[in-house]
Amino acid sequence: FYSAYEEFYSMAANSEAFKAYCKDAFGADFSQDGFSDLNQINLILSYIPNSDNLHILDENGNEATELILDHTVLSIPENAFRSCKSITKITIPDSVTSIGYGAFKDCTGVTDVYIFDPNIWCKILSDDSSVNPVAYEDNLHILDENGNEVTEIVLDNTITAVPEGAFMGCRSVTKITIPDSITSIEEYAFKDCDGLTEIIITSSITDIGDYAFSFCNELKTVCYTGTVAEWEQIDIGAGNSCLREANIRFNYGKHIPGDLTGDDKINSLDGLMLLRHLNGWNVNAASPDAMDVNSDGKVNSLDGLILMRYL
Repeated sequence: FYSAYEEFYSMAANSEAFKAYCKDAFGADFSQDGFSDLNQINLILSYIPNSDNLHILDENGNEATELILDHTVLSIPENAFRSCKSITKITIPDSVTSIGYGAFKDCTGVTDVYIFDPNIWCKILSDDSSVNPVAYEDNLHILDENGNEVTEIVLDNTITAVPEGAFMGCRSVTKITIPDSITSIEEYAFKDCDGLTEIIITSSITDIGDYAFSFCNELKTVCYTGTVAEWEQIDIGAGNSCLREANIRFNYGKHIPGDLTGDDKINSLDGLMLLRHLNGWNVNAASPDAMDVNSDGKVNSLDGLILMRYL
Protein backbone atom coordinates (compact mmCIF):
# COMPACT_ATOMS: atom_id res chain seq x y z
CA PHE A 1 0.00 0.00 0.00
CA TYR A 2 2.76 2.44 0.95
CA SER A 3 4.64 2.02 -2.31
CA ALA A 4 1.42 2.47 -4.29
CA TYR A 5 0.69 5.65 -2.37
CA GLU A 6 4.20 6.99 -3.02
CA GLU A 7 3.79 6.24 -6.71
CA PHE A 8 0.51 8.13 -6.82
CA TYR A 9 1.92 11.02 -4.77
CA SER A 10 4.85 11.36 -7.18
CA MET A 11 2.47 11.37 -10.15
CA ALA A 12 0.19 13.94 -8.50
CA ALA A 13 3.10 16.23 -7.66
CA ASN A 14 4.62 16.18 -11.14
CA SER A 15 1.69 15.89 -13.53
CA GLU A 16 0.52 19.15 -15.05
CA ALA A 17 -2.45 17.31 -16.50
CA PHE A 18 -3.51 16.14 -13.03
CA LYS A 19 -3.19 19.66 -11.65
CA ALA A 20 -5.32 21.00 -14.47
CA TYR A 21 -7.91 18.26 -13.90
CA CYS A 22 -8.18 19.05 -10.19
CA LYS A 23 -8.65 22.74 -10.85
CA ASP A 24 -11.28 22.12 -13.49
CA ALA A 25 -13.16 19.47 -11.48
CA PHE A 26 -12.86 20.81 -7.94
CA GLY A 27 -11.60 24.36 -8.24
CA ALA A 28 -8.42 23.58 -6.31
CA ASP A 29 -5.00 22.03 -6.92
CA PHE A 30 -4.81 18.89 -4.78
CA SER A 31 -1.55 17.63 -6.22
CA GLN A 32 0.84 19.46 -3.89
CA ASP A 33 0.21 17.38 -0.76
CA GLY A 34 -1.16 14.07 -1.98
CA PHE A 35 -4.63 14.70 -0.52
CA SER A 36 -3.31 14.99 3.04
CA ASP A 37 -5.44 18.07 3.70
CA LEU A 38 -8.73 16.95 5.29
CA ASN A 39 -10.59 19.94 3.90
CA GLN A 40 -9.59 18.92 0.42
CA ILE A 41 -10.58 15.29 1.04
CA ASN A 42 -13.98 16.33 2.36
CA LEU A 43 -14.45 18.52 -0.69
CA ILE A 44 -13.75 15.56 -2.97
CA LEU A 45 -16.12 13.32 -1.01
CA SER A 46 -18.90 15.84 -1.45
CA TYR A 47 -18.72 15.19 -5.20
CA ILE A 48 -19.23 11.45 -4.75
CA PRO A 49 -22.96 10.67 -5.05
CA ASN A 50 -24.74 8.29 -2.70
CA SER A 51 -25.14 5.07 -4.66
CA ASP A 52 -28.59 3.60 -5.13
CA ASN A 53 -27.06 0.15 -5.43
CA LEU A 54 -24.48 -1.77 -3.43
CA HIS A 55 -22.88 -4.67 -5.26
CA ILE A 56 -21.18 -7.55 -3.44
CA LEU A 57 -19.03 -9.62 -5.76
CA ASP A 58 -17.76 -13.18 -5.39
CA GLU A 59 -14.25 -14.33 -6.28
CA ASN A 60 -15.26 -14.58 -9.92
CA GLY A 61 -16.56 -11.05 -10.07
CA ASN A 62 -20.21 -12.13 -10.17
CA GLU A 63 -22.82 -10.50 -7.97
CA ALA A 64 -23.46 -12.51 -4.82
CA THR A 65 -27.04 -13.46 -4.04
CA GLU A 66 -26.38 -14.74 -0.53
CA LEU A 67 -24.90 -12.83 2.40
CA ILE A 68 -23.46 -15.11 5.11
CA LEU A 69 -21.88 -13.36 8.08
CA ASP A 70 -19.58 -15.42 10.28
CA HIS A 71 -19.09 -15.46 14.05
CA THR A 72 -16.35 -12.83 13.96
CA VAL A 73 -19.09 -10.26 13.31
CA LEU A 74 -20.39 -8.73 16.55
CA SER A 75 -22.42 -5.85 15.15
CA ILE A 76 -23.68 -4.65 11.79
CA PRO A 77 -23.01 -0.92 11.25
CA GLU A 78 -25.51 1.63 10.03
CA ASN A 79 -26.25 1.41 6.29
CA ALA A 80 -23.78 -1.47 5.97
CA PHE A 81 -25.68 -3.30 3.21
CA ARG A 82 -28.10 -0.60 2.23
CA SER A 83 -29.50 -0.91 -1.31
CA CYS A 84 -27.83 -4.27 -1.92
CA LYS A 85 -30.60 -5.38 -4.22
CA SER A 86 -29.03 -8.57 -5.57
CA ILE A 87 -29.01 -10.31 -2.18
CA THR A 88 -31.85 -12.79 -1.68
CA LYS A 89 -30.65 -14.64 1.45
CA ILE A 90 -29.09 -13.27 4.64
CA THR A 91 -27.57 -15.34 7.46
CA ILE A 92 -27.00 -13.52 10.75
CA PRO A 93 -24.99 -15.45 13.40
CA ASP A 94 -25.83 -15.33 17.09
CA SER A 95 -22.57 -13.44 17.71
CA VAL A 96 -24.31 -10.33 16.36
CA THR A 97 -25.90 -8.33 19.19
CA SER A 98 -26.76 -5.11 17.37
CA ILE A 99 -27.80 -3.94 13.92
CA GLY A 100 -27.40 -0.29 12.96
CA TYR A 101 -30.11 1.87 11.46
CA GLY A 102 -30.62 1.29 7.74
CA ALA A 103 -28.25 -1.69 7.62
CA PHE A 104 -30.58 -3.59 5.28
CA LYS A 105 -32.71 -0.72 4.03
CA ASP A 106 -33.82 -1.07 0.41
CA CYS A 107 -32.51 -4.64 0.15
CA THR A 108 -35.57 -5.33 -1.95
CA GLY A 109 -34.43 -8.70 -3.26
CA VAL A 110 -34.33 -10.41 0.14
CA THR A 111 -36.71 -13.36 0.49
CA ASP A 112 -35.11 -15.44 3.26
CA VAL A 113 -33.37 -14.51 6.52
CA TYR A 114 -31.62 -17.06 8.74
CA ILE A 115 -30.98 -16.54 12.47
CA PHE A 116 -29.98 -18.85 15.33
CA ASP A 117 -31.11 -17.54 18.71
CA PRO A 118 -34.66 -16.14 19.02
CA ASN A 119 -33.84 -14.47 22.35
CA ILE A 120 -30.87 -12.56 20.95
CA TRP A 121 -33.04 -11.66 17.96
CA CYS A 122 -35.68 -10.16 20.25
CA LYS A 123 -33.06 -8.09 22.06
CA ILE A 124 -31.66 -6.74 18.78
CA LEU A 125 -35.10 -5.72 17.54
CA SER A 126 -36.15 -4.28 20.90
CA ASP A 127 -33.75 -1.39 20.25
CA ASP A 128 -35.16 -0.66 16.80
CA SER A 129 -37.52 -3.05 15.02
CA SER A 130 -36.97 -1.22 11.72
CA VAL A 131 -33.55 -2.91 11.32
CA ASN A 132 -35.30 -6.23 10.70
CA PRO A 133 -34.46 -7.33 7.13
CA VAL A 134 -37.60 -9.51 7.02
CA ALA A 135 -40.32 -7.73 5.04
CA TYR A 136 -43.88 -8.76 4.24
CA GLU A 137 -44.13 -12.14 2.53
CA ASP A 138 -40.48 -12.94 3.30
CA ASN A 139 -39.40 -16.03 5.24
CA LEU A 140 -37.62 -16.14 8.60
CA HIS A 141 -35.71 -19.32 9.41
CA ILE A 142 -34.47 -20.13 12.92
CA LEU A 143 -31.69 -22.70 12.84
CA ASP A 144 -30.32 -24.95 15.58
CA GLU A 145 -26.62 -25.70 16.13
CA ASN A 146 -26.76 -28.33 13.36
CA GLY A 147 -28.26 -25.95 10.84
CA ASN A 148 -31.72 -27.51 10.97
CA GLU A 149 -34.86 -25.40 11.21
CA VAL A 150 -36.44 -25.42 14.66
CA THR A 151 -40.14 -26.10 15.10
CA GLU A 152 -40.49 -24.57 18.56
CA ILE A 153 -39.66 -21.09 19.88
CA VAL A 154 -39.07 -20.88 23.63
CA LEU A 155 -38.39 -17.35 24.79
CA ASP A 156 -36.65 -16.90 28.14
CA ASN A 157 -37.20 -14.55 31.06
CA THR A 158 -34.66 -12.01 29.81
CA ILE A 159 -37.27 -10.85 27.26
CA THR A 160 -39.95 -8.37 28.33
CA ALA A 161 -41.70 -7.85 24.99
CA VAL A 162 -41.88 -9.55 21.62
CA PRO A 163 -40.85 -6.74 19.22
CA GLU A 164 -42.78 -5.64 16.18
CA GLY A 165 -42.46 -8.17 13.35
CA ALA A 166 -39.88 -10.20 15.29
CA PHE A 167 -40.92 -13.65 14.00
CA MET A 168 -42.96 -12.63 11.00
CA GLY A 169 -42.83 -15.29 8.28
CA CYS A 170 -41.34 -18.00 10.54
CA ARG A 171 -43.27 -20.76 8.79
CA SER A 172 -41.52 -23.83 10.23
CA VAL A 173 -42.52 -23.07 13.82
CA THR A 174 -45.43 -25.10 15.23
CA LYS A 175 -45.25 -24.15 18.93
CA ILE A 176 -44.33 -20.97 20.82
CA THR A 177 -43.80 -20.54 24.56
CA ILE A 178 -44.11 -17.03 26.01
CA PRO A 179 -42.65 -16.65 29.55
CA ASP A 180 -44.20 -14.60 32.34
CA SER A 181 -41.53 -11.88 31.95
CA ILE A 182 -43.23 -10.77 28.72
CA THR A 183 -46.09 -8.30 29.06
CA SER A 184 -46.52 -7.24 25.45
CA ILE A 185 -46.64 -8.93 22.05
CA GLU A 186 -46.22 -6.15 19.52
CA GLU A 187 -47.88 -5.79 16.13
CA TYR A 188 -47.02 -8.28 13.38
CA ALA A 189 -44.86 -10.24 15.88
CA PHE A 190 -45.94 -13.67 14.57
CA LYS A 191 -47.62 -12.68 11.31
CA ASP A 192 -47.52 -15.38 8.62
CA CYS A 193 -46.40 -18.11 11.02
CA ASP A 194 -48.70 -20.36 9.04
CA GLY A 195 -47.39 -23.60 10.57
CA LEU A 196 -48.12 -22.50 14.13
CA THR A 197 -50.61 -24.79 15.89
CA GLU A 198 -50.09 -24.07 19.60
CA ILE A 199 -48.96 -21.19 21.77
CA ILE A 200 -48.46 -20.98 25.53
CA ILE A 201 -49.23 -17.52 26.92
CA THR A 202 -48.98 -16.49 30.57
CA SER A 203 -51.33 -14.21 32.46
CA SER A 204 -48.61 -11.53 32.54
CA ILE A 205 -49.60 -10.46 28.99
CA THR A 206 -51.45 -7.13 28.99
CA ASP A 207 -51.59 -6.30 25.28
CA ILE A 208 -51.31 -8.01 21.90
CA GLY A 209 -50.67 -5.68 18.97
CA ASP A 210 -52.53 -5.39 15.69
CA TYR A 211 -52.02 -8.34 13.33
CA ALA A 212 -49.64 -10.04 15.79
CA PHE A 213 -51.11 -13.42 14.80
CA SER A 214 -52.58 -12.59 11.39
CA PHE A 215 -52.51 -15.44 8.86
CA CYS A 216 -51.64 -17.98 11.56
CA ASN A 217 -54.38 -20.09 10.01
CA GLU A 218 -53.31 -23.38 11.63
CA LEU A 219 -53.40 -22.03 15.19
CA LYS A 220 -55.73 -24.38 17.03
CA THR A 221 -54.79 -24.16 20.71
CA VAL A 222 -53.92 -21.28 23.02
CA CYS A 223 -52.75 -22.47 26.45
CA TYR A 224 -53.37 -19.55 28.77
CA THR A 225 -52.22 -19.71 32.38
CA GLY A 226 -54.80 -17.19 33.58
CA THR A 227 -58.56 -17.18 33.98
CA VAL A 228 -61.33 -16.24 31.59
CA ALA A 229 -61.68 -12.89 33.35
CA GLU A 230 -57.95 -12.19 32.99
CA TRP A 231 -58.03 -13.12 29.31
CA GLU A 232 -60.85 -10.70 28.69
CA GLN A 233 -58.74 -7.89 30.18
CA ILE A 234 -56.00 -8.29 27.55
CA ASP A 235 -56.00 -5.51 24.96
CA ILE A 236 -56.03 -7.56 21.75
CA GLY A 237 -55.59 -5.46 18.60
CA ALA A 238 -57.19 -5.80 15.19
CA GLY A 239 -56.36 -8.57 12.75
CA ASN A 240 -56.04 -11.33 15.35
CA SER A 241 -59.01 -13.49 14.43
CA CYS A 242 -56.77 -16.58 14.30
CA LEU A 243 -55.98 -16.06 17.97
CA ARG A 244 -59.52 -15.22 19.01
CA GLU A 245 -61.02 -18.23 17.22
CA ALA A 246 -58.55 -20.79 18.59
CA ASN A 247 -59.47 -23.15 21.41
CA ILE A 248 -58.32 -21.35 24.57
CA ARG A 249 -57.40 -23.58 27.50
CA PHE A 250 -57.66 -21.42 30.60
CA ASN A 251 -55.72 -21.99 33.84
CA TYR A 252 -53.16 -23.93 31.83
CA GLY A 253 -50.77 -25.81 34.09
CA LYS A 254 -53.09 -25.48 37.07
CA HIS A 255 -55.03 -28.43 38.39
CA ILE A 256 -58.55 -27.53 39.54
CA PRO A 257 -60.43 -30.84 39.81
CA GLY A 258 -63.72 -30.75 37.93
CA ASP A 259 -63.14 -27.37 36.22
CA LEU A 260 -62.79 -28.70 32.69
CA THR A 261 -63.60 -25.37 31.01
CA GLY A 262 -61.02 -23.42 33.03
CA ASP A 263 -63.47 -20.67 33.97
CA ASP A 264 -62.88 -20.99 37.73
CA LYS A 265 -66.35 -22.43 38.16
CA ILE A 266 -67.66 -25.99 38.34
CA ASN A 267 -71.05 -26.29 36.68
CA SER A 268 -73.14 -28.44 34.36
CA LEU A 269 -70.92 -27.65 31.36
CA ASP A 270 -67.98 -29.30 33.14
CA GLY A 271 -70.17 -32.30 33.89
CA LEU A 272 -71.28 -32.53 30.25
CA MET A 273 -67.67 -32.38 29.02
CA LEU A 274 -66.60 -35.14 31.39
CA LEU A 275 -69.52 -37.37 30.39
CA ARG A 276 -68.66 -36.86 26.74
CA HIS A 277 -65.05 -37.80 27.42
CA LEU A 278 -66.13 -40.96 29.24
CA ASN A 279 -68.28 -41.86 26.22
CA GLY A 280 -65.37 -41.55 23.80
CA TRP A 281 -65.85 -38.02 22.55
CA ASN A 282 -62.87 -35.80 21.78
CA VAL A 283 -62.95 -33.14 24.52
CA ASN A 284 -60.52 -30.22 24.81
CA ALA A 285 -60.36 -29.57 28.53
CA ALA A 286 -58.56 -26.46 29.79
CA SER A 287 -56.43 -28.81 31.88
CA PRO A 288 -56.63 -32.57 31.22
CA ASP A 289 -55.85 -33.17 34.91
CA ALA A 290 -59.15 -31.46 35.76
CA MET A 291 -60.97 -34.59 34.54
CA ASP A 292 -59.34 -36.61 37.32
CA VAL A 293 -61.83 -35.34 39.89
CA ASN A 294 -60.72 -37.60 42.74
CA SER A 295 -57.01 -37.17 41.90
CA ASP A 296 -56.27 -40.90 41.81
CA GLY A 297 -54.30 -40.68 38.56
CA LYS A 298 -57.14 -42.16 36.47
CA VAL A 299 -60.14 -40.75 34.66
CA ASN A 300 -63.11 -43.11 34.83
CA SER A 301 -66.80 -43.40 35.74
CA LEU A 302 -66.02 -42.74 39.40
CA ASP A 303 -64.87 -39.22 38.49
CA GLY A 304 -68.11 -38.72 36.59
CA LEU A 305 -70.16 -39.95 39.53
CA ILE A 306 -68.36 -37.65 42.00
CA LEU A 307 -68.82 -34.63 39.72
CA MET A 308 -72.50 -35.40 39.09
CA ARG A 309 -73.13 -35.75 42.83
CA TYR A 310 -71.39 -32.42 43.43
CA LEU A 311 -73.54 -30.72 40.84
